[in-house]
Amino acid sequence: MKRRRFFYLPVKEDVMFQSDTHLPHILAPVHYSDPSLLEREVQKLMMPAWHCVGNIDDLSQGEECYRFELFGKMYEIDGARRSIRMAATPSQSRSDRLYFSGRVQVVGKLVFVSLSNAGQSLREFLGTHYDYIRDLFGGQWQRFLVAPQVVKANWKGLVENILESYHLEEVHKNTFRTFPSADVCFHDLHDSWSGYTERNESEHSHLRGGVATISRLLKVNPHPEYRHIIIYPNCVIARMGLFNWIQTILPITPVQSMNYWQFFFLRGEKKNPVAWATSELLKNWGRRFFMKALEEDNQVLEGVQAGLQSVSHPKGGLISAREERIFHFQRHAAEQTGVVPVTYATGRDSALKWSETC
Repeated sequence: MKRRRFFYLPVKEDVMFQSDTHLPHILAPVHYSDPSLLEREVQKLMMPAWHCVGNIDDLSQGEECYRFELFGKMYEIDGARRSIRMAATPSQSRSDRLYFSGRVQVVGKLVFVSLSNAGQSLREFLGTHYDYIRDLFGGQWQRFLVAPQVVKANWKGLVENILESYHLEEVHKNTFRTFPSADVCFHDLHDSWSGYTERNESEHSHLRGGVATISRLLKVNPHPEYRHIIIYPNCVIARMGLFNWIQTILPITPVQSMNYWQFFFLRGEKKNPVAWATSELLKNWGRRFFMKALEEDNQVLEGVQAGLQSVSHPKGGLISAREERIFHFQRHAAEQTGVVPVTYATGRDSALKWSETC
């Protein structure tokens, strides 16, 4: 495990951060629109993985089954049998459809599926985060917002967007507003996941007062730090104040993706009218806040994708210290799919060469 503190220079004209390691971009623009690469990514990254597709409340014990889409195909979960089958076409009856060897498991209140009967168990896939996720999305935590969003961008662009924080001040002017100072931020880098911890949320002063007041009314302690984790390739978990969320990022086409968000909050007890009313206010505020933040991101993501598709000759570039999680993710994706650069770029104008061996 590697745990690093951020180092960067104060913001100056035309300078955001200066990396002390000069990490290069591993992926070239073409890798954000190439259909053949997407096929490899689905087979080598997505199919062996587990994907969070819903909440325990979505699983019906009756006639209706919970439907979800993965990689362009519709599936159903039989809540009673906890099994997966292909969703019906108009010409099929329920009895015509066959169950197959996909797996369904529940952790806390989250429903995970794997389309493969082989490979890691869910506990193995989540690793040390299994119990953390069970506690973070169980107990008093209740889902209050489901936001499936189709974004016109490659799935890796959606991942990279949530692996750095310096865009907050520019992109999220009406929500998060500021990015934190470097001395309270840390990265954890591992083979199958990476994490970001912000030790002190005081940078978001416009949120701090409201969190403190609501916490007193609910008689709960908010999360003392912001914590963000990605389990490769596409499972993202975060906690902030009185909220938790899980994000599943799924490719649809090389230039279109599904961002499936589920947000949770602490529900007050009905027997305590003040706590119950407060939690209702928290839920309504959370819906407005997070939907606005997602809208802010989506506008930028689609513009970034358009820019990537306009580049015909990839150039090397620097990844700042705040973006080392992006480098870590790109390296993992490249190695798992057989897309490996022959040489790493070490300067702003160095071109990348590629050996696509898979």
